[in-house]
Order: sequence, then C-alpha cells, then structure tokens
Amino acid sequence: MKKLVGLILGWVLVSLGSSGWAAQSIFDFGSTNGLSGPVGSDHFSVSTNGLTLTAYGFNADNSLHGLFWKQGGPDEQGIGLTNTLDTELTLIGGTSIANYIQIDVSQVTNFPSAQIRVQSVTDGEEFNVFGSNTKGVIGTLIATGLTNENSFVNIPDWGQYGFISVAVTPQGSTRPSDNLLMDAIAVIPEPGVLSLVLAGIVGLGLLRHRAR
Repeated sequence: MKKLVGLILGWVLVSLGSSGWAAQSIFDFGSTNGLSGPVGSDHFSVSTNGLTLTAYGFNADNSLHGLFWKQGGPDEQGIGLTNTLDTELTLIGGTSIANYIQIDVSQVTNFPSAQIRVQSVTDGEEFNVFGSNTKGVIGTLIATGLTNENSFVNIPDWGQYGFISVAVTPQGSTRPSDNLLMDAIAVIPEPGVLSLVLAGIVGLGLLRHRAR
C-alpha cells in the first residue's frame, strides 16, 4: 500500500509540474517590476514557473529598437520603445506600422491556449497581433482591430508560431498619433490536466485513510 501511495504522490507532483502549478502563468513585462525608464537593451526577459519569455523591440524595417519601461498610471503601464511618441508603439503618419514588440514564446507553445494584454489603448486606438517563426520578422497577421484595454484577449492560432508580435493598427492619416504599450502574456494549461491532478490528490487522500 505504501508503495502505491508513493507512486500516486509522484504522479501528482509530476502533473503539477507539467501544468505550471496554477490555472495560468502570467509573464508581465511592465506592470509589476516597478521600473520606469529605458531598459538599456533591445530585449528583456521575464520568467515564471521555470519558463522564460523574451520581448524584443523592432522597427518596421526589422532593425532592433531599444525597449522602455513605462509607469504612467493604472492603464499606462507596460513596455514600449525609446525615442518614440510617449515612448510607446507608434505609426508612420497613421497609415503604416512604425515599430513592433515581438515576444519569443517558444518555451510555452505546448500550452493549449494563451492570451495577451495591451495597455494605453484609448480614444479609439486599436492593436494588431502577428505570428511568426522567425525572430525579427513580424510575420502573419492573426488578429486586427483589437480594442481590449488592460484586459487579456485570446491569441488566435496559438501553438503555430514561436514568436508573437504586437503593433498599433493603422486607421488612416486622421489618426497619426495612435500609440500603445505591450504588457503581458498569460498561458493556460489544459483544464483536463488540472482535473487529473485534483483527482490524484483525492485518490491519495482516500488511500491514506484506508491504510490507517
């Protein structure tokens, strides 16, 4: 009996480890580090539950661009770019993307779903999400015209791309000053995994009770 209990306990621990120990893992690039000012680099990494995501700043021509931590209030926190309007992601004349922030999500593509949170999306501003398998290439447009401000939204086609990018949605020359901040990515484990873990814990408790 003790051997069986030990096996179940081991299985529970392995399952917990594979599920990230929680309902979701949030990789926050700007809101919680308390820092404000230039990152001092064109990339920045965040680790959660033993997994790491790295953000890179790029110009539209795919050249690297320095990152900037911004703390401007409840809905103005995140990671932007140095030497841009309000140190945020921007447009060229309102008609084309000037720059983007790309996240290396290759360590978490095995999770069944993920969400992204963007801040400073105000006054009719919108953002686009792109997927790519090459660093420094913005890639395929997978979501456009998103208006979710400071709230998580699902990333379409999750698992197909090792890099996810965020940029301002161009809405025309009448909106040349639209800008926004990349904030966080959350990955969500398979609900069935969590159910199995809970079932294992319950089973372990029953076995221990019967063994007494």
